[in-house]
Amino acid sequence: MEIDRPKRGGRRLWLLGLLLLPGVVLHQLGWFREMRPWQEASGFTALPADLQPSPYTPGPDEARIAWLGHAGFLIELAGVRLLTDPNLSEQTTISRRVMLPPLRAQELGPIDAVLLSHSHYDHLDLPTLEQLAAVETLILPDGSERFLSQAVRLKSRVVGLQVGEEHRIGPVEIVAVPAVHNGHRFHPFSSTLHALGYVIRTEHFSLFFAGDTGWGPHFTAIREQYRPDAVILPIGGYLPYFVLRHYHLSPEDAVRAAEELGVRYVIPGHFGTFRVAFDLPESPLPIFARVAANKGVVWHLPPMATKVTQ
Repeated sequence: MEIDRPKRGGRRLWLLGLLLLPGVVLHQLGWFREMRPWQEASGFTALPADLQPSPYTPGPDEARIAWLGHAGFLIELAGVRLLTDPNLSEQTTISRRVMLPPLRAQELGPIDAVLLSHSHYDHLDLPTLEQLAAVETLILPDGSERFLSQAVRLKSRVVGLQVGEEHRIGPVEIVAVPAVHNGHRFHPFSSTLHALGYVIRTEHFSLFFAGDTGWGPHFTAIREQYRPDAVILPIGGYLPYFVLRHYHLSPEDAVRAAEELGVRYVIPGHFGTFRVAFDLPESPLPIFARVAANKGVVWHLPPMATKVTQ
């Protein structure tokens, strides 16, 4: 009896597939794509006119916010300058940046405090932290100090916070609040280190920066205790949903969170910059905009950060 043997052509196809696989993966992670302007990289150009956000015009007592890409925001409130999760690098671990950086880290000027939500590489980016011109205070989850470089430690006062603890800078109070996410630098799914969000507030205005988070009861608790006026919520990095819903909000989840928080408006983040999951960087924003419009949720997309001139 003759035994059928695999044809050489089939083996060659398998070999070709194995050889091409690394290239396909790198392409999906952005390595063969040119960095694009924020409008294209974020998916903003895909929004029809009726889904585009209303103009961002904060009142005199409100925070003025600018975007750096991903979860990085420059927040100016009551004369205090804050940065959240700044990452202006061209790559984070194996994912290449797809959005052109709006400026260099040194061009942000003096910063009163950097707020780090957790230690993952796309949020705690050592090259960006080391290149910032001057940072008075660096605030992060208690225990995450171990992942800071010596250069970062020497240039700033480092403050580790646990949930419920506060730090004040002039008229601005910063409160650490829970996030449903893993806080460790290396392990993707479990950790004894916490991730945090921050409520940033003055006598007249309260902003909730959620960091990275999945859905949870903390939204209700934050609404009841802090009554935020506005929130910065993550909308990307959510596929496959059955796994990542425990760590990241989907665009639909972000709208639901905004409703639960009862805020006046939402600013989306954590999209358009790096590919950190199976969803494309530009795909969450159009979904978020459509769902927000259907639910009557007001959202804004702040301008990109610009160079500080002396």
